[in-house]
Amino acid sequence: MDYLGLLYRFMYIFALNLIVKELSLQFFLGKFARNLKFIVSVLAISLVSSGFLCIVMNVVSTYFSYTLLYLYFSSVMAFLGLFIVLYIGSNLIVEVPLYGYILLRGKLDLGGTISLLLMVNMFAYLISYLLGFVDPLAWI
Repeated sequence: MDYLGLLYRFMYIFALNLIVKELSLQFFLGKFARNLKFIVSVLAISLVSSGFLCIVMNVVSTYFSYTLLYLYFSSVMAFLGLFIVLYIGSNLIVEVPLYGYILLRGKLDLGGTISLLLMVNMFAYLISYLLGFVDPLAWI
């Protein structure tokens, strides 16, 4: 895979994640999320989580391409479910410590942070999949 294509994928995922997560966090958290410090923190956390997501997707598509093709031809729903789990799981691995212990410390407990991030990541995946930014077939 060429590096320019990987950079474009990263930028698409980063831009879409940032827009959807920032808007949905402002919707869910209200006035607390409407200051410059919070917006810059979400920008930095989104950059880290999008980078980790691109690394995970690239590793999975490079080393497990035959398994992914077999899974795609046997069950399309299982294939899409695998990518949903990879997307949400890789984002949660990075975002739960960063949001929970840095950004939302004292505002929400760990369960509240995880449920908030699950809602935001599911909404972000749905929007990005509908817009075509996260196409699972493009990673094979």
